Amino acid sequence: MNISIVTIGSRGDVQPFVALGRRLQSRGHKVTLNTHAHFEVFIRQHGLSFHLLGGNPEKVMEKLGSDKLGANQIKFVRALGAWFNEFGEDALGNIRDACWNADVVITNFLGVAGLSVAEKRDIPAFFASMFPVLAPTRAYPSLTTPFTHSLGGILNTLTHRFEQLTMTVPFNRIFNKFRKGYLGLPPVSPLKFPYNSNNGKQLQVLLAYSPHLIPRPPDYQSHVHVTGYWFLDEADEWTPPPELEAFLMADKPPVYIGFGSMIDNNADAMSRIVIRALHLCHQRGLLLGGWGHMGHVTPNEEVFVVSSAPHGWLFPKLSAVVHHGGAGTTAAGLRAGKPSILIPFMGDQPWWGARIYENGIGPTPIPASKLNPENLAEAIHTAIHDLPMRRKAAQVGEKIRQENGLENTVDIIERMASAQG
Repeated sequence: MNISIVTIGSRGDVQPFVALGRRLQSRGHKVTLNTHAHFEVFIRQHGLSFHLLGGNPEKVMEKLGSDKLGANQIKFVRALGAWFNEFGEDALGNIRDACWNADVVITNFLGVAGLSVAEKRDIPAFFASMFPVLAPTRAYPSLTTPFTHSLGGILNTLTHRFEQLTMTVPFNRIFNKFRKGYLGLPPVSPLKFPYNSNNGKQLQVLLAYSPHLIPRPPDYQSHVHVTGYWFLDEADEWTPPPELEAFLMADKPPVYIGFGSMIDNNADAMSRIVIRALHLCHQRGLLLGGWGHMGHVTPNEEVFVVSSAPHGWLFPKLSAVVHHGGAGTTAAGLRAGKPSILIPFMGDQPWWGARIYENGIGPTPIPASKLNPENLAEAIHTAIHDLPMRRKAAQVGEKIRQENGLENTVDIIERMASAQG
């Protein structure tokens, strides 16, 4: 099959689809990943075809971070919608071109215009997410609300209906302009899921996380699949710097601290918090760079800074992981079997923090806006010395390492595409 994958967002929104694309190609399918220019080299290095959509994800993360939206999910989605509308028209035209000759279309949330192309061409389509979104359930509230714990069945369901509106309305104008102008399709009301069906065929929803962290709710219908994580293992293709290996072996395992694509306006203040916290709890730290750098840090015997390293290689060598709570970093920490300390900035991150805490595999999450040396040091101390927490994290990691989310997903795609084709 000729499979077109559309994903819009940061590295965490792209890397799992690279893993999926590689597994699909290993089963004989042709795969094109459609996303931002920022990721072209990364995608081609993994043997996948690339198609440019446009847009700069680094700019949107900087904008969202500078607005300090935190856990206000409504403002977060509105800001995301405003960014999408700025570059969306050109990107939507590229999405049409990217998906037009495909046999199967797979999209993430911001790429859902690809589902309309599939509707126009009457081909199988899959909506994929690294977290439970647009899949209503009575089991827990939507992650687009401020509620991170169950409100009871009826209220939980209502939060998902509210999610439908908040995640559709900001994109509705340009989405319907695309449907009418580019595809000749009728508009879709924001009161109706544009993702629920494809010419009367039930849209298949792929939720790429582990049921060992979030069990599949009993009220999910058969078209919603909890697949297990999609890991891109790069350790065999990466050579660590000798200085990094020396630091890891010099003493007891250090603590990882990194905030992915989150960009703080006061990076130097963030670095001071981190360094002071490590001193207070008497731990060595390994700081990972990236878009979300933490300002100037002088490496020494207690602190090492590395620009990048595969999480699958690095995390098993550490004592605990401190991060922003992005879905991909959360998954890597879980698989490594290490306690996780989440510092949520925005979006789905507070929801993941609650899941880590309620499963007993990490301390209480600390919102980024409330982070200080003392509470970070206390959380690190807990993650290092709470033996039941460490045992539980190790047990969950063992279960996740035994999953094969990619094989499960490819099986589902092949089976459902064949049934719908």
